[in-house]
Amino acid sequence: MNAEKKTCSVLIPMGEKEHKGAHFCSDDPDFVHLCDTQCPTCEYYCELDHAHEQAMHHTTHGNVRGHIFVSDKKDIDVGTRKYVSGERGDAEMCHLFCRHRGRGHIHLARCEAESPETCVSQGDQRHETRTYGISVPGDLKEDIDGITKDELTHAAHWRKIGFRDPCTEDEQQLFIKCDHCCQHPDHDNEDFDTEGGENFGPSFCVRKYLWSCM
Repeated sequence: MNAEKKTCSVLIPMGEKEHKGAHFCSDDPDFVHLCDTQCPTCEYYCELDHAHEQAMHHTTHGNVRGHIFVSDKKDIDVGTRKYVSGERGDAEMCHLFCRHRGRGHIHLARCEAESPETCVSQGDQRHETRTYGISVPGDLKEDIDGITKDELTHAAHWRKIGFRDPCTEDEQQLFIKCDHCCQHPDHDNEDFDTEGGENFGPSFCVRKYLWSCM
């Protein structure tokens, strides 16, 4: 188990107060120390070897810890759950949160530039295009609202935190697509047009990249 502090397993000879030589936490010759890097969102530890050669960490992600929702509006829908900006996200899990957000969703990160003017867009990361904050009054609102933020695509978020993307290839391809949807009232009907044989369900932008039309 990673993140578990083990004691020395070497026996002390009878009549002695300490053993000679180096300490070993296991007498199993195949014992491997695991990586001590944690996912910054759920705080689960990387499950790879301590000195793993893979560029990205990997873990079985869990519930989000210590994060709150920020938005440019009061109400936030995540799948069947509804939140108010400022609420904690403990009920969500890393990969399921992305799955529920679906097509074209973004993540936020603290902007590391000295000012918005010096923040340089990098294709899948750009300075906030709107103001993201929380709707709950108090010191936390002032602290969060005062932080300038960057918008990141799904792929950029996982690359930034250094963990392997836990979502499927098909999901990753969907997440990068533009999420703009035609607002014509015909698209409110999810049934087939029995006469024309056409489906008037949601019709999304045909551009393949999330920010290609901005």
